[in-house]
Amino acid sequence: MKYLLFFLQVLAVFCLCSCKSPEKTIRERSFELHDMFGNKASVTFKEDGTFYGFSGVNRFFGNYKLAGDRISFDKMGSTRMAGPPAAMKFEDKFMQAFNKADRCTFIGNAFTLYKGEIPLVTLKSVE
Repeated sequence: MKYLLFFLQVLAVFCLCSCKSPEKTIRERSFELHDMFGNKASVTFKEDGTFYGFSGVNRFFGNYKLAGDRISFDKMGSTRMAGPPAAMKFEDKFMQAFNKADRCTFIGNAFTLYKGEIPLVTLKSVE
């Protein structure tokens, strides 16, 4: 019985150490999104709680708060240039993900924003 308890304790420690918390892994990292039509977007999260990026046509910036897998964005701003209709549609959907997101995961090199359990957008780590 004591071997079983020891095994379970070792297994629990291993599981806790192998889980990557978004809080520790997205800071000071950049992520990109490319679609099959050639549209590109990116975001960089800074250690000080700010972020900035490119949404397809315009640049954006703001603040984020991260606690465990809970994420929120505020004080967001962007440039206001117009672009081709397809690029503007891509940009609008990309930015909506930041406005709706309340949770995130970072597994492997994939960073995903969620609204509840619904995935909104998945970006790949640049590094």
